[in-house]
Amino acid sequence: MPAAFRKCMSAVTASIFVTLLLTASASFAQERRGEVIANIPFPFIVANQTLPPGRYTVTPIGETNLRIHAGKQGVIFQTHSVEGKAPRSAAKMIFHRYRDSYFLSEIWLATSSAGRQVFTSPAEKEMGNAADREIAVLEVEVGASGSAGAHQR
Repeated sequence: MPAAFRKCMSAVTASIFVTLLLTASASFAQERRGEVIANIPFPFIVANQTLPPGRYTVTPIGETNLRIHAGKQGVIFQTHSVEGKAPRSAAKMIFHRYRDSYFLSEIWLATSSAGRQVFTSPAEKEMGNAADREIAVLEVEVGASGSAGAHQR
């Protein structure tokens, strides 16, 4: 093979590698954009598991599943789409409270009128009807920044 041909092929190979690297980086950034980070000040239940208070990250996995985790502790759970009346000014997590038990119910991103609703678990159904529950709303940060927090309303 002539040296000019090898040099041209090296340039093409390098160009393809850089393009693949940039595409992978863009995909990773898009995946991170849907994350919600919250400091949840109370124990709560999701997917029949009780998680302790702490700093949690919620990450989308595909179209319907979300993963909530703090370090090694976490759970993957299924959701469905829910529509609101208008885009939200802040990202929110909504919990149903029955006495001292909190159940994760919904997650809303800022500037979106669509959210994700957690399927009601058998444990929550056993707690009582809608008249027995209170709603707890945490405003949360979106993304992977270190300054994320949550504010209870």
